[in-house]
Amino acid sequence: MSVLMVAASPNNGDTTRAQLRARELREKGFSWAQIVDVLAFDIPSSPLRLYRLAHNRSAAHVVDEFNRLDPAATATLRVQRLYDYEMWPDGGRRPSVWVLPVLARMYCAAARDLVTDATYASYSAEDQARVDAADYGHLDQHRPRPAPLPPAPTESPERRLTDDLVLPTPAQPNGLDQLLVPTRDESFELFRAVTRTEPDPGRQETLFRLAQVFGGVSGLPVVRRLRPEERERLANATFSPHRPDATTIEIFKNVTGMCRHLDDSKGPEPVLKAVLRYRSVVGEMLGTVSRSGLERDLVQVYAELSQLAGWLLYDVGRYPAADRYFREGLAAAQEIKDIRTITFIHCCLAHMAIFREQIPKALDHVFAARGWAAQSGSALLATYTEQIAAWGYSTDGQEVATSRALNRMESLLPDRLADDDPEYLYFVDRGFTVGFQAGSWVRLNQSKRALQASESALELTAPDLVRNRGFRLIDRAKALVLQKEIPEAVRVLEEIAEIAAGHSSVRVGEWMFDVRRSLQPWAHSPDVKQFDERLVHLGLSPRNTTTRK
Repeated sequence: MSVLMVAASPNNGDTTRAQLRARELREKGFSWAQIVDVLAFDIPSSPLRLYRLAHNRSAAHVVDEFNRLDPAATATLRVQRLYDYEMWPDGGRRPSVWVLPVLARMYCAAARDLVTDATYASYSAEDQARVDAADYGHLDQHRPRPAPLPPAPTESPERRLTDDLVLPTPAQPNGLDQLLVPTRDESFELFRAVTRTEPDPGRQETLFRLAQVFGGVSGLPVVRRLRPEERERLANATFSPHRPDATTIEIFKNVTGMCRHLDDSKGPEPVLKAVLRYRSVVGEMLGTVSRSGLERDLVQVYAELSQLAGWLLYDVGRYPAADRYFREGLAAAQEIKDIRTITFIHCCLAHMAIFREQIPKALDHVFAARGWAAQSGSALLATYTEQIAAWGYSTDGQEVATSRALNRMESLLPDRLADDDPEYLYFVDRGFTVGFQAGSWVRLNQSKRALQASESALELTAPDLVRNRGFRLIDRAKALVLQKEIPEAVRVLEEIAEIAAGHSSVRVGEWMFDVRRSLQPWAHSPDVKQFDERLVHLGLSPRNTTTRK
């Protein structure tokens, strides 16, 4: 959003007119961001002030609420300091990156939208990342809804990427490869975003071209984290006929890791397009390398990207497409005898089958993963395999088999990621392990054990693993319902709803509504009725559960 800047000293006439217009626009269904854009035409002021006017709040009211919400509990914001922030850069002082997230939550906005382009560009890369991460636009019930993904791809024949590597061809034009070609509107949106985030005109073209390859605006956060020299090297490999070298492939691996972490915090939708386009580029490069260690490394990147694409598609409920990408990754990993990625993908296939309640199919993949894990030499992979096994057995009601898998999981878990463990196993830690214990116990209706384990799992789960925290809370809510502790179960569900509104994982939402259905006997209680109203406010509604099958 681009707005003009003047001092934030209040003008009563402008303020009253702005508040009246904001109220009218809100009643017509405008989002807060859209209202601010309209107000900016008539009131040349900072975004921070315009958001306050849009919400029809006085500075004193904002300060009081801020000091209640301040996570540091310092209650240090004063009215004059808020005015200083609203005046910047024509006076006052630059808004603190620690203040912006709290204000963004109050205004149901992204922190990035609360400052001008010039102010944003003045922050360090680390502070820009903090600003980017604070996005509460999902709390706005009138926010525009994202466009649905295109139809699922149809089956397709195989293609040959190299002399010896045979993989299925990309989906037909009515499938996911619609996402591989940027539209004119997407290119224009990306151009605006690049010029806002990169002040150096000499670097804007490289950033624009790379971000376009990595999914447009959704890929921009990933590309921006690369150093300028890494961007140049990646651009040379992507846009020229030169073959990628070892350094470029290392950058590929780093970018894949960045995509995984972005998925952890924001969900699959913001990163899916980037991963699909990135994977397509790597697939084309495979034809330019000869049989060598370099080709093996590039195939490994392709296999991991295929696994990641499958995982993202699984998490948005596109199960046939996810299965296809998982199997393409499996084929690539088998070609280069990458035992650890083979094991990991079998675990992912089992994971998806359990979620869809296809237990025999899931256990088939579990048995395959156990065999490969034994050859991998990785205690962490063996641990993850037993976690998936415990989940499958407990979903099927097999208490003895579940206990055995949990015991093996506990004995196998190493203290840390080994030097030769794949980096994509970063999430398999103590919190993740205890979380699987809680989930297994709740599926076996052992609610007391589940509550104890879920409390520990929540304490051990890193805050940036947002989806995993959602799952830990879901297990806790299920256990509380089993204990008939309904008010506390609803309180936990409210926290899950906040996660489901801001994170695009379909699975979190589906399981949350599973818990809500279990509360139907208490549907008329004040707690449950208030929770239902909150779901409506957040724009959350259940999917047809038959789509899991």
